[in-house]
Amino acid sequence: MTVSIIIVNFNSGMFLNNCLKSILKNVKVDYEVIVVDNFSTDNSFTESRKKFEGMQNYIFVQLEENLGFAKANNIGTEYATGDFLHFLNPDTLLRYDIDESYLKAFQDIGKIYVHLLENPDGCIVNRGHRLPLVGVIIKSLYSGNYPKWHLGASVLVHKRTFELIGKWNESYWMFAEDLDLFYKCYQKKVEVEILPSVVYHAGGVSCVSIWSMKDRERKVNKSFRLFFKINSIYWHYPVLRVMLGMNKIFKNTGIYSFSEK
Repeated sequence: MTVSIIIVNFNSGMFLNNCLKSILKNVKVDYEVIVVDNFSTDNSFTESRKKFEGMQNYIFVQLEENLGFAKANNIGTEYATGDFLHFLNPDTLLRYDIDESYLKAFQDIGKIYVHLLENPDGCIVNRGHRLPLVGVIIKSLYSGNYPKWHLGASVLVHKRTFELIGKWNESYWMFAEDLDLFYKCYQKKVEVEILPSVVYHAGGVSCVSIWSMKDRERKVNKSFRLFFKINSIYWHYPVLRVMLGMNKIFKNTGIYSFSEK
């Protein structure tokens, strides 16, 4: 089987180049790389294209405007010829054991797969946040077996399963599109599995170039509220806000503060 590694880039500086080098060094299975650039204003895309475009399995697509993470990823799939799609952030690094993940995924094309992520401080994250549904939150209080969502920094899925899930929801420009994707997995009963290889993830590289931390938080919360509206489950939102205020049970949900400011 072949893997199409899809990377959406926006002002990622040297991170994109380093990510591509890690792919070239460590991926041994049949693969192609598709870099979709969201109209970067730095030289991250142009410099990486100069170094890698001559290679047969590297494709570079430059958009004429910033269409957001979800739409750019979907555009990348239109160029993909591989059996599996690996959605990968430009601020990540693949390691020597990445092929173990691919070979494991090849054994069951009906699942969606994610990697654990190593933060710059060495912490390993992405074991999963509770889906922000009232029933799920209540269940998580007495059971460890509850539906989760994961960060979209490294997601691996077979093309047919991706079509079944319904692709990335382009209603989100940035943030919460990964929550929406895994919510659809929950609805479609698509099993999520964490793969053995850990992927390094710097995190927040594109956001730093355009937003302050406060602006970023506002945009995150706006996107999370949009999630409830899009999926016609908005009644969960005020109930979960009450739960947040009363018991602080959102500590590990990944829902941030739900600030209205």
